[in-house]
Amino acid sequence: MKKYFVLILSLCLLGTVWWNRHAVLFLLYTHWYRRPPQNVQFSELNSNRIHVYFVPSPYLTSHVKSIALNVEQNLTSAEKEFDTQLPSDLKLYLFNNWEEKGSQIRDVTLATADPDQNAIYCVVNEQKDGTRERPEYRLLLRSKWGKPAQVEWLEITAAALADRWNQRTLSDWANFLLSRDLPPHFPALFTAAESQSGFIVYPWNALFAKFVKEKYGWNALKTLYQTTTPPPGYQSSWQDFLKSLKTDSLSEYKSASEFQKGMSYAYWNSYDGGYPTEKSAQSLNELRHIGVNWIAAIPYGFMRSHDMAYIHFAGHSVFGESDESMLAVTEQAHSIGMKVMMKPQIWVAHDSWPGRIEFDNEAGWNEWFENYEAWIIHYALLSEMIHVDQLCIGTELVETTLQKPERWRELISKVRKIYHGPIVYAANWGKEFEGIKFWDQLDYIGLDNYYPVRRDASDNIDQMRSMFNKQRDMIRNVSAQFGKPVLFTEIGYHATDGAGMGTHEDDFTSYNERLQADCYRLAMETYWNEPWFYGMYWWKWFSDPTDAGKDADLHSPHGRMAERVIQEWYSKARSN
Repeated sequence: MKKYFVLILSLCLLGTVWWNRHAVLFLLYTHWYRRPPQNVQFSELNSNRIHVYFVPSPYLTSHVKSIALNVEQNLTSAEKEFDTQLPSDLKLYLFNNWEEKGSQIRDVTLATADPDQNAIYCVVNEQKDGTRERPEYRLLLRSKWGKPAQVEWLEITAAALADRWNQRTLSDWANFLLSRDLPPHFPALFTAAESQSGFIVYPWNALFAKFVKEKYGWNALKTLYQTTTPPPGYQSSWQDFLKSLKTDSLSEYKSASEFQKGMSYAYWNSYDGGYPTEKSAQSLNELRHIGVNWIAAIPYGFMRSHDMAYIHFAGHSVFGESDESMLAVTEQAHSIGMKVMMKPQIWVAHDSWPGRIEFDNEAGWNEWFENYEAWIIHYALLSEMIHVDQLCIGTELVETTLQKPERWRELISKVRKIYHGPIVYAANWGKEFEGIKFWDQLDYIGLDNYYPVRRDASDNIDQMRSMFNKQRDMIRNVSAQFGKPVLFTEIGYHATDGAGMGTHEDDFTSYNERLQADCYRLAMETYWNEPWFYGMYWWKWFSDPTDAGKDADLHSPHGRMAERVIQEWYSKARSN
């Protein structure tokens, strides 16, 4: 009997691992195979109560003493507030950028605290100063009040005491959110850390915690921290407090279409090759050299299957498309004269595809749309804050757009209140692109253009050109129907004998970069001078510049003949 029990248990465990194989492989990849090296060289500086470890640079080397003095003064002041002291000297780690910080502790936020080590880790440079987030409050909170009811409330309560979170004061956050019609909804917000944008949850909860401390005192704040229970009868005073907050009126966005010489800029999943790295800066410079003036930055949300409604946010790991990496790539691109389209996408596990997301009852649909709205609003907020030039509100969510167009109209209206720039949706080729009814609410009609341009391997250039022309005429009709310009939010072809065969490209493995280049050239010839056509984003070019040539991703033009085609056409002016 025991043998059967062990056998059944083993089979269940194997089944669980297989069902979650993508997550397991990702964990192995990030925590073992791609483990960051521990080779950052620190210099040291010791003061009375702080041991400072910093990565030498002109800025940190010249400012480390004043930074240490300021942190020590802040710590002393905070200890007086709490009437307690840290159990041992503070360890302060200073990094010049997210890449350095992520390579050491994986986390790429501006400031991190580790109460168990009595340490704080901060990014500090000419533009950003993580020590201003007052992470020493997190250490004192743990020392004085223990662990919070929810892990997020350590950072939330520290932000309340610092009157600051993520480089803004709490009053600035309140103004930013209220002016975009995002008021707080308590008490639901107390436990919403995993289902709502952090740009809503953290500032509003921190502002509420600050209100509780000022109105009801330290004991009420302690209760909130330890139980997330607000003071009884707080509602009236809280509403009065909200009414006293400043709210700016925002001017309405006016659409202005622009031709985009774009590239889908894919995140290379490693500690030193993702967006917030020197390698990414090099890769962007290579794109600028071949005439690319727009990139699509692509953060992912994750679903366990196509019929499970919950969407996981990306988080703050060095191995993923964190908010910090989106800021970094936007700053890098803007610094060399490039513009950025934020293009959030859903990754569905178990070899699925977002076009299959579908539910067999209204409860399932409602739950998914509530989660998707919260997720895309997060990126609308991020895009607004970091001055992204364009926002794509969805990609290839075929069944959701065709079955629930009114929900998408509602979502577009909400996003418009938050993000004041051009908005596009990236439709899958075929029935979604040809069947969407809400194109009139967007600035561009977005198409992920993988329409086949070859029927079989024997098609010659003239036959391919004929298929391109038929495709063009159909797309032109959609543009004319809605009176909107068309943007290829994705277009691309494999560097194999299957190039141009749509979904059948994956059936071919023989390398053929010439055929890939032929497809690129024919696409340029077909669309470049069409007055309704406003550009394309080739799929795809990685943030690590070493992904190039014959061994690069099959879609990539990098280091192949197709790259020269891009450079040739992106250097041309349009004739219309």
